[in-house]
Amino acid sequence: MFKHLFLALAALVFLSAAASAANITQEAFQDIENYLTGMEGIVVDADKEDNVLIDIGSGKKAVPGLKLTVFQEGEDIIHPVTGKVLGKKQGSTGTLTVAKVEPEFSIASFSGSTPDNAAGKDNKTEASKLPVKSDKVGIQLPLKVTISFDNATDEDTQIAKSIVSASNIYKESDEAGAYKLALRRTGTVISYTLTQPDGTVIFSGMVMQAPGPVADGLEPLFSTSLPKGRYVSIALGKIYRDDPKFYMAGIVDDKIVTFDPSKSYAQVEEVRIKNSQLLNLETADLDGDGQDEIFITNVINGSEASSFVYKHDGKELKQIQKNIPWLFRSVRGADGSRRIIAQKLSNNGEYSGEIYYFKYAAGGKYVEDKPIKGTLGKYLFGFSVYQSEDKGELYLNIGRGSKFSISSFRKIEYNVPGYYGDTFHILPIREKKTSSGRASAPDTDAMAEYLDKLLFVNPRIEIVDAERFAIVQNELYTRVFSASPVFSESAILLYTYKYGILKKVGAATALQPIIADIWVYEDKGNRYLVALTSNNTWIFQTGASSITVYELP
Repeated sequence: MFKHLFLALAALVFLSAAASAANITQEAFQDIENYLTGMEGIVVDADKEDNVLIDIGSGKKAVPGLKLTVFQEGEDIIHPVTGKVLGKKQGSTGTLTVAKVEPEFSIASFSGSTPDNAAGKDNKTEASKLPVKSDKVGIQLPLKVTISFDNATDEDTQIAKSIVSASNIYKESDEAGAYKLALRRTGTVISYTLTQPDGTVIFSGMVMQAPGPVADGLEPLFSTSLPKGRYVSIALGKIYRDDPKFYMAGIVDDKIVTFDPSKSYAQVEEVRIKNSQLLNLETADLDGDGQDEIFITNVINGSEASSFVYKHDGKELKQIQKNIPWLFRSVRGADGSRRIIAQKLSNNGEYSGEIYYFKYAAGGKYVEDKPIKGTLGKYLFGFSVYQSEDKGELYLNIGRGSKFSISSFRKIEYNVPGYYGDTFHILPIREKKTSSGRASAPDTDAMAEYLDKLLFVNPRIEIVDAERFAIVQNELYTRVFSASPVFSESAILLYTYKYGILKKVGAATALQPIIADIWVYEDKGNRYLVALTSNNTWIFQTGASSITVYELP
């Protein structure tokens, strides 16, 4: 019962989205999952002729030939420390094949053995073969299934793979005994058929693309252009002492610049950092005085972190700590609070070691606290901590190749198809060495080698609230002369992840050409997402940038 209840909840997550907002591929799988998880009932009666009456009828879409598994609950599962009852042991006792279907019930034949027979007890009566009344009945999940999808678009294929890999209901298999799921797209219609291994069609249907605009689109409140410059990273916070307003801080070329959102993001002040390679900027109030500090990641020669912390002293932005050998990133909790996390940088410019929390220590210094368990091999940029309702703390991570995954401390929970967050930053160009050992001027090949091997990817995962998180997705279209990336489209995607299912619940698309950074903050009870878009697509360009603000539903 517990297994089926869990799976029913998993399907309910899909149902919560408005039909007009869902992709029709997702709707097709939604229908099939509703069918599979709806096949849950109990044995109402049984006789010595192997006839079993169950409370699953045509109202639950039972059909003749449908095979169901009988589950019998056993003793309680008790936690050895707390003594809490966690559930009941459950075992399969046999199989039912539906013969006759009525609106509220069906009559099925039983094959299998009772627990008594399985234990080797000498009970040879016909009744011993029959399931006990009120035994649980349902399709045994996860379902082994082979999938064919005719005329599928690339998006159809990605969504289908994504759903099957995430769901606890499907398990892809090419075994002879697997069910067969056949889907076919015809224009804006997808039809589907689910067939048992014996060839019995047990479920079929179709979904049609709803006309009109997508209901889950995020609409911008406003957008404004920023002064010319190379914008790398932004963050919002209560930067100025005794000023409750949120200000935006950003890295622009080799400067830290602050802007006033209440005045169309007019520039307030700037501090130039000499001999710097500024990579990322974050705000957080680690010392707890109500004023945010600014944590800046600085990289030297592409392989050494020499970061620092700034804070406004009432007159100017002042450096309060320097030469910190860590890369910085912030993670936002569901309650809106910010924590700073950090990671080392190895000699070849790669992320190194576990991710640590940072803290404010005695003496006014910011130092590493404890490591976050399970983060070895993960990447600071593109990492966040998500409090899942059903699984507790999960790690969201965008790693090599801009691939997005969700993991717990012990294992990968979900791998997401697609590419996320290809955002380029100012970094030194590695000079190509000649055979004589002298350095030559950078050329196209050297540039391509550098971008391919030592590219800093800076995707942002922002926690919106207790249920949702936002991710930047920049679609890399091509490279010009093997070195200059050209982006086709960028998007901000809102997701939920519950019961093993990742679901997109909102999106802002067609931001051109790339989204360099996003930031979520809460002000007067409303949540806002600020997106920095930029034309800075590669190292030698300096183009126009803008800020777009969304009020989150």
